[in-house]
Amino acid sequence: MSLLESLPVEILNEICSLLCDHCAEPTWPDPLLASTVAEMDYGAWEWDHHWHGIEPLLQPGYGRGRRGPTPALAALCRTSRFLRIVAQPYFYHSIKCSDAGDGDFLPQLVLTLASNPHLAQHVKNVEIVYPRIKDIPPGVLPALAETAKRLDLLLPRRWAEQCGDRDAAIIQLLLLHLPNAATMTISLMREWIFGHWWLPAIHNPTTRHCLRALTKLCVLEDKESDLQGYPTNEWLFTIIMAAENLKTLALEEFVPEPIEKFPLAGLRNIVHLSIHYSLNCVSADAVTALIQACDRLEVFHMKWSPDGDELYEPIPPHCVLEALEKHTASLRILSLLMEKPEGDDGPGDERPFPPARDQDLRHFEKLESLWIHLRDLKCADSRSRIDNAADDALVASFPPSLERLYLADPVEQVFYAVVRLASAWAKGKLPALKEVAVRYDANFLQAPAREKYAKLATEVLKGRSDNGWIADQNPVNLANQCLAMIRAVWDRVGCPGKMPVTPPSSEARLIWQ
Repeated sequence: MSLLESLPVEILNEICSLLCDHCAEPTWPDPLLASTVAEMDYGAWEWDHHWHGIEPLLQPGYGRGRRGPTPALAALCRTSRFLRIVAQPYFYHSIKCSDAGDGDFLPQLVLTLASNPHLAQHVKNVEIVYPRIKDIPPGVLPALAETAKRLDLLLPRRWAEQCGDRDAAIIQLLLLHLPNAATMTISLMREWIFGHWWLPAIHNPTTRHCLRALTKLCVLEDKESDLQGYPTNEWLFTIIMAAENLKTLALEEFVPEPIEKFPLAGLRNIVHLSIHYSLNCVSADAVTALIQACDRLEVFHMKWSPDGDELYEPIPPHCVLEALEKHTASLRILSLLMEKPEGDDGPGDERPFPPARDQDLRHFEKLESLWIHLRDLKCADSRSRIDNAADDALVASFPPSLERLYLADPVEQVFYAVVRLASAWAKGKLPALKEVAVRYDANFLQAPAREKYAKLATEVLKGRSDNGWIADQNPVNLANQCLAMIRAVWDRVGCPGKMPVTPPSSEARLIWQ
């Protein structure tokens, strides 16, 4: 290893960054992927106990399918004192703590960061997912109490004897040692009431800059905690109060209620707001208030996924669109998707939606990307032939700046819409449009849907006889044939060969060139 130690520190740092999961790939979901937040598997993040005994505490994997700390990076730390000093900060780039790990990990981490401020400076990503601090070794609690006293963190007299107070205190101590953390995913118990503990600490000269670098925050609701009788927002208030540069806020199963007590003034710099919920814990008034507070909003994503058989009324899309139209002037990316319940085998266009209202999106003059159910748009129910009037009615629902369009169920309306969009684009309308994605429902393959869409295909293509494709059970072939049918319309209106077809099994994507 003498040759490795002879390399310049800059080259060694580059090697470590290639071995570090956090440096190799971004830890925050791309806002253009509307379903990313829903697909994140928080339960899959676990500590590998083999690495837990190695000092310094090692970086966990993150996201679905990720492993623990990179063995090569750990090997560098073990090789020599010099390489340990170089590689050590990379283990702290991403920190994850959850119920899956050892109970004493979080207290030990807090003490490590408190006694090594130079390591705390390297923490960039933090994931606190359903933490349950179990057994704390003797001698650790007095050290934590001394750290809290030094930082002016007010703790109850018997905080160490109450599980909730003890866990909340340790979480706060961790947050007070994250001066450079840029992204955070956090899920805390609703009954963790610690706002009044925190206030003196954020004015302490040592910790007054905690969380000042935080730009992206994802808040998860702990479904195991009691949903009644606790001030559910207090711990979130403290984070937003300290995170002055927060730009991205994602709320998963959590929207502040009552909204009147939420520090809305702290959201004035938010440019990306994401809300994903499945229970009836979200009100239209709360969502409207959040949108109104984010007056610089550029990206808005909202997804409703029913939890099993519990069907709750989703927030009407028109309420969200009206709030966005009224309170935002620079919206670039909009996603409004509502999934049907798990195990629901009903027709794809019969979803538990509230009554739809015709929506006109032309007022969003800067809108570039749109994910939406077609039934929420103006003139979506038109079943007339492909003609200028039908094309104009659909195109009038979109702003001229639109570049990417993602259309969800119901399939029948989507089918008509894609054909009309192809025809309209060929005539010079929607000049900025580059990509259209179409999601097909699984019931598209089932009888009697095959007969319905075979008839639909014949109607759209004005008498074409080659509609036997509908009996094909292969999803990929079905999507290919459907797009080939649309392509035939495209060729007929005078733009042959400009629509390559590359559909996956459940989604068809058309690229405008």
